[in-house]
Amino acid sequence: MKLNKIFFLGIGALASMTLASCQADMDTPALTDPVPTVEANTTIAELKAEMWKEDTNYATPLGYKDEATKTPYIIKGRVISSDASGNIYKSMYIQDETGAITLSINQPSLYTSYPCGQEIVINLAPREVGGAESELNYYIGKYAGLEQIGGLGVYNGTQQVSFMSYQLFKNGVQLSGNPRTDVTYIPFGSDYPTDGSMYCIKASIAQINGCNTPETIRAMQSQLVELQNVRFEDGGKETFAPYEANASRNLIDATGQTIIVRNSGYASFYNQTLPEGTGNVRGLLSYFNGSWQLILRSTADCIFDSKGTESEPYSVEEAISLANTGAAGWVGGYIVGARKIGVQTVTSNDDIDWTAADPTDNNLIIAPTADTRDFTKCVILPLAQGSDLRKYGNLADNASNLGKQIKAYGTFASTDGMIGLTGNTGAATEFWIDGLTIGGGDNPGTTGDGTKENPYSIAYVSNPTGATQGVWIEGWVVGFVKAGNPQEWKFTNDVTGIEDSGTTGYSGSNILLGATAAANTKETTIPVQVPTGALREALGLRQNPGMYLKHVKIKGNIEKYFGLPGLKSITEYEEIN
Repeated sequence: MKLNKIFFLGIGALASMTLASCQADMDTPALTDPVPTVEANTTIAELKAEMWKEDTNYATPLGYKDEATKTPYIIKGRVISSDASGNIYKSMYIQDETGAITLSINQPSLYTSYPCGQEIVINLAPREVGGAESELNYYIGKYAGLEQIGGLGVYNGTQQVSFMSYQLFKNGVQLSGNPRTDVTYIPFGSDYPTDGSMYCIKASIAQINGCNTPETIRAMQSQLVELQNVRFEDGGKETFAPYEANASRNLIDATGQTIIVRNSGYASFYNQTLPEGTGNVRGLLSYFNGSWQLILRSTADCIFDSKGTESEPYSVEEAISLANTGAAGWVGGYIVGARKIGVQTVTSNDDIDWTAADPTDNNLIIAPTADTRDFTKCVILPLAQGSDLRKYGNLADNASNLGKQIKAYGTFASTDGMIGLTGNTGAATEFWIDGLTIGGGDNPGTTGDGTKENPYSIAYVSNPTGATQGVWIEGWVVGFVKAGNPQEWKFTNDVTGIEDSGTTGYSGSNILLGATAAANTKETTIPVQVPTGALREALGLRQNPGMYLKHVKIKGNIEKYFGLPGLKSITEYEEIN
């Protein structure tokens, strides 16, 4: 399956359920757009947060949003799943601009009426009837830790969400418009798009496994994700699943992080051999008894035999031909210039600085050959502020990069008057430039040797392969950890209202160090313990808020801190200009 054929993505499923592709399964759309008679009054994120409990299994009947006025909960979402392949069983996954949720419905072949990309509105009004009819009310709760909407089930005396009747689902659901198949790819931790399109979250396995708080678990459950440069542990050997039996297959990245891919023995692809080699895998992000699992919609979600991986990137010409179709992937070419200073939109070759004499520092022009000088045959790569890509890639500070080979990941879309590689975060895992010691490769992000002159990166702290005592680490000061139960990662220097305490607040005893100044998640930062005295006066954000977003290198020992890889026993620091 070629990547330019794959423009549908999806997320979330029960551990015992399976997935299916959104592609080539859609009915012929109606001639007129369906218009619902009700409007959503609650977002998916609001509903999940309001009804969330820490229990692994529970079921709460959905009453009225406003009991006095008998106003029901009404949500809307775009379908991001399909049960056409048989790998998803009696479930549907929907997504709005705030989050995603699983719907458990006692009906197979839902894709025939509710295809991938179809927006639906669901009126979750309770049925005011008693007796046997009471089991037709909507419930929200968990099954094995996955929050979802469905009916009432009981197992070993414990209530949990099970399948709602299909009639109940049809009573509440209405179609909104015809299906949209465009997809927006966004980096992990970014805001979700508000244009109504489906979206897919580009994440690492470490970022997913690091979602272990109620807030992050709610945010990622049932979402559509893409994992890049990963491999199946038994690729080329095992099948997806045995006949009529569910199976767990391990997906592994370059750092050794793993996640389970859950497959059904009833799926149409159960007997196909797992892909061999390294590629990209998309799927619905499910959760089962405390562990994350990925659910494939079909084998089209496994992109191993097509271009778009780092080892087999698209050419610049191919990326241009796929522009604005939702396609994404790695692209290989040559750095030939950057926009001239003062130019916002490229309209001619004169808008490009082809010599690196006076370029802007926030973009690169990539061409199929080193001597190309036609902007219509090039793509533009925006350089994220504070990122490794901008630091090491921009021509204003790195003129020697002109003419070098480059590989970078992005979504092929129009930007700045050209076709661009949009959505690249600038992280070391999303680019490679010939001759640089950072970005791409088999072991990205582990640059440096721990000396003051060549400090280790933030990525090294999570997976050290050498020295850990008395080493120098480089990064940006991006926040602090507020102590207490629960601990809170704060990406700010504002301590207003936070108690000056090392046990229930923030006393300046720690800082968070990120790989870039834009790092703003627990998964992309490391905690650094700051001792009392001169170091705390200089680095503690309570004592010195001006240290926020400063680029620094710090000497200390790599140890567990707040239960995570971090830096302790620090003795020195130095700002980097």
